[in-house]
Amino acid sequence: MIAQWARQRIRVVRRWQPPAAITVLGDQAYRVVCPLRLDAVLQDAPP
Repeated sequence: MIAQWARQRIRVVRRWQPPAAITVLGDQAYRVVCPLRLDAVLQDAPP
């Protein structure tokens, strides 16, 4: 079920951006991982 959902999302992105190169990564929990900037901060800085 989750793999089908991910496949559908990938197809939608492909339809929106046909000439773009797309790399899709996944982990063992079947989460779709998006590329982030190298300086991305996903949480607040420690006090």
